[in-house]
Amino acid sequence: MPNLAGPAVRLIDETGSHSSSGLVEVQTANGHGTVCGLDQGAADTICRLMGFQEGSVVKGACSSIHGHNLCGSRGMPVAMQQLSCKGTEQNLAQCQWVVPRGECLEHFHDSVVECHGGSASSSFRTALRLVDAQGRPSQSSSGRLEVLLQGHGWSPVCSSGFGIGSAAAACKSLGFAAVDGNPVHSCNEDEDICGTALPQVQLLCDGTEPDVSKCSQKVGDEVFCAPHENDVARARTPLCTGRHRLQHWLQSTC
Repeated sequence: MPNLAGPAVRLIDETGSHSSSGLVEVQTANGHGTVCGLDQGAADTICRLMGFQEGSVVKGACSSIHGHNLCGSRGMPVAMQQLSCKGTEQNLAQCQWVVPRGECLEHFHDSVVECHGGSASSSFRTALRLVDAQGRPSQSSSGRLEVLLQGHGWSPVCSSGFGIGSAAAACKSLGFAAVDGNPVHSCNEDEDICGTALPQVQLLCDGTEPDVSKCSQKVGDEVFCAPHENDVARARTPLCTGRHRLQHWLQSTC
């Protein structure tokens, strides 16, 4: 049974690149996994989490989408089967699905989605992640905080101005109950967790926001943050606390 590590979702095209149309992959504790079957509401939720206005399910076998085989590779995890959403969820934990089994595990029925209408109201997607010192998705509530920027991939978050309110909003977006009570660390306090990319996101939240997309934000050239040492990072103590909602849902229903 997959142990989903966060709300991050992506679409991968025939070249293996992130795209607005492609194979649906959901972040799990064992890497990204595919989705075996989903409905229109799920397509809308996935695309809105990525910063688009709506989505559509691409019909047909994943092995022959516009002449390309987009199915997941053999041995790749299958994260969900029959994913069903209303289209308004803040993260995939609020949707319904079943544990993949049977033919789903062979990737013959992997889902492909196409997103439409890039959002002009938010500079970044609501997808966040915590990564460990090796750059892998963290399997705990500690790590370097990164945000998925539209068209630019994952970016570290600048620690300047990142207070308890921003940490609370980030933890909600990641699916945790609350922020840890200890002060937020910057990367220079945990050198092994420092990233290599220049932080391009600054979050200014009061903690009441349902997710970081509702926070005041600075992106790109608006951010004046020294590289590496000013990343938001918690390598040795948790950034967030409380049982992860996705883990709780899976363990209580499966």
